[in-house]
Amino acid sequence: MCFSWPPFPAEPASPTWTGTPKPARCPDTEVLEDLLPDAKVAPVEACQNLADQEPNSEKATGEDSWNYKFEGAAWDASALAGLGIFSSQESMLIVFCGTLSLLLQTVFAIILYENMIENIFTDQLVQELRDWRVLFGHSSEFVDSITGEPLMVGLCSGSQSLMDGRAQAEIYQSVVSYGIRVREEASSHVVSLPAGAWLALLALLVWTATVTNELISIMSLTWAMISLSADKTELDAENLSLKRISRGRSVMLVLTSAARLIIAAMLGVTGIRYLAATASVSELILNTVALEVVLHVDDVFFTLLMPHKVLSAVDRMKEITVTLARPWMSCLRHFCIVAFIAVVVLSSHLLFLQPMVDRMQETADVLCGGNTSFSFFKDAAGFVFMRDYSASSSEQSETYAYRAVFEATGLRGSQDLQPTAIRVSSDVLKQVIVEFEGRNLESRNDFMPVCLDSDHPILESSGLENFGEAAVQLLQEIFQTDHLDSCSSAEAYCDDWSYLAYNLWRIRALCPTTCGCKEALTGSLVAVSSKYGCPVVCSTDYRQSLQQRNCSDAEPGSAMLTNYMRSLAELRNGTLDIETCQAFLVPVDFDGLAYDMCADHEALYGSGYASARTVCPITCGCNVVPNRPGCPPSCAQP
Repeated sequence: MCFSWPPFPAEPASPTWTGTPKPARCPDTEVLEDLLPDAKVAPVEACQNLADQEPNSEKATGEDSWNYKFEGAAWDASALAGLGIFSSQESMLIVFCGTLSLLLQTVFAIILYENMIENIFTDQLVQELRDWRVLFGHSSEFVDSITGEPLMVGLCSGSQSLMDGRAQAEIYQSVVSYGIRVREEASSHVVSLPAGAWLALLALLVWTATVTNELISIMSLTWAMISLSADKTELDAENLSLKRISRGRSVMLVLTSAARLIIAAMLGVTGIRYLAATASVSELILNTVALEVVLHVDDVFFTLLMPHKVLSAVDRMKEITVTLARPWMSCLRHFCIVAFIAVVVLSSHLLFLQPMVDRMQETADVLCGGNTSFSFFKDAAGFVFMRDYSASSSEQSETYAYRAVFEATGLRGSQDLQPTAIRVSSDVLKQVIVEFEGRNLESRNDFMPVCLDSDHPILESSGLENFGEAAVQLLQEIFQTDHLDSCSSAEAYCDDWSYLAYNLWRIRALCPTTCGCKEALTGSLVAVSSKYGCPVVCSTDYRQSLQQRNCSDAEPGSAMLTNYMRSLAELRNGTLDIETCQAFLVPVDFDGLAYDMCADHEALYGSGYASARTVCPITCGCNVVPNRPGCPPSCAQP
């Protein structure tokens, strides 16, 4: 229904401007008889009566007037209730339908206002997500145990395999699906609307136009009824034309329209805030349609509950001619409607939509802005240490742990993999193996029951299927080479300090025999301890080997001294001035500290290094102060 601003009345949705009068249309005879059983008007006479009235209609409806057409709604029908057209039951049903519609719309507006107009993207959420990222998102506790991927990398890449941070991941994905991306520093001041905001603006435009049309419809009915206000109601039953309505009825209709205007305005404002707060693109259109259904719930119930007789009577009611008080203002009608809608949509954007978009942008920036490819841990003293991550997804899928689990799934493509996951066929071993779960390296080596290389045949035959093959693949992964096929082939890596110390500890856990966990005469710089890779069960053989060591410095060029000196040179990125035990008479610099390789046995051991006491017992004074840790027992003998 169209609209014109007060003080001049509005026109109907399908305006019938009466510059040229329309020919009279005769009401259907059966309908007249059904509606007005007491009226004995022949169809021809009825048509003649309508034709006779045409000249008067033409005089009344010129360029300074408009016609209001009754619509099939409870509110139009309410103007006719109690006038004899409808039965008392039908009139009561019309009133009930209108009252029910008002109540339902009011309840919907209250529910929307109380529960659905606030969005989750607030300054408080941004601050909470910032704190969560700093305290938990980069913590090493939440690094993927198989791929080594930090939690933030998986979250920001949209990984579907996250075990932690699911709530934060869902928030970020909702922001991404809205069309918002993390801002780069260069474009941090560039203002642009995401796709979701454009769709929200379209939804706001449609909703505002719908509410505006409803407001115009209410005002048009009200103005038409006011124009007919008189001392008493006059109805031309033969022509189905409402000529006059009483002032009391007019007041009731105006009050009803006022209530409708208030509820429509409430629904309009609440609906705008509801749509602006909808952060899901997929729900925007559905929410717009749902709001329109609520706005027109009166039409739904009227069509559903009213008898055909009532619907037909309202539809056949003759239009009401309303004279315009100031016809010269009608030219501004469409401009005012467009301006009103534009102002409402623009205000909605500035007051509700844009602030939410800004908070969503801040949410994306605080979650995934800057550097996400690192993790941290805090030591007992409170120092924070960073660990960078740069592995690609293809490298992650090539890890032993990934391949082992993938092969075990039996999914397509996994059959091409060599069996890598260890399967325990012995019931006795199953009870033992379960104890390894959750242990760190030291605890694992404390519990390890044998001191054997992982590819030793006895382990395979005891019920540990694929144990040796798994060890080989782990060795290849640790040292990034495909040339290793057994523990013995990896012997050169046992004391290769060009790799991280942790890798040297891991190879000892995999190949304790090859890497000298049983031997004290290898000249290894790695301390023999469960903390540094060697199973505790190897210590008995190690002590027996140490007893065979005579109390004399290793000869220059011997395997023991050469291995020890080479390891020190790799560790400190430079050789010592001399390649004999005399080099340990002065402190040696490495790891940023100066160590006395003889006296600082405990300090070296605590850092994972072996002192020089076993290699050079005389230089280190084991013959003077025997029975010290690391000294050969033979030095205590007279």
